[in-house]
Amino acid sequence: SPAAGMTAEILDDYEEGTWTPAITLGSGTAAVFASYNTMQYTKIGNIVHIRGKFHINNTSTPSGSVTITGLPFTCTSGTESSGHGVVSVQTWALNGTLTGAPVGIIGAGTATILVIDKVYDSTEGSGDWGDHLDNDIWILVTGHYEV
Repeated sequence: SPAAGMTAEILDDYEEGTWTPAITLGSGTAAVFASYNTMQYTKIGNIVHIRGKFHINNTSTPSGSVTITGLPFTCTSGTESSGHGVVSVQTWALNGTLTGAPVGIIGAGTATILVIDKVYDSTEGSGDWGDHLDNDIWILVTGHYEV
């Protein structure tokens, strides 16, 4: 029960589960290996925490933007600074060198993560991350967003 002076603040919205990522590119294709494609999530109230890793094992001339699809819930549309999420993206065995570091952005009203090459000490980021994908890439994702 709530503490003295509190209104009802009992947690009544908690959920755990899995989700399956897929990759969409600006051009070309990239397939997520079916044996390594299960991600986890925990939803507490209106916040969803996501985590896990998946393996890309089959690409064909990938280039342009990289979008991870299949998030378990749609991000809120929100106002001002709400209605988006920022996700940590780590990789193993990328092709070539990034200018900065991969960063994932969950857009307002979407269930997708746009991965960009975030340039340090700059407000600029390049969406052309697909050029770095190859046939043996691991992508690790962790973050949270509002629903």
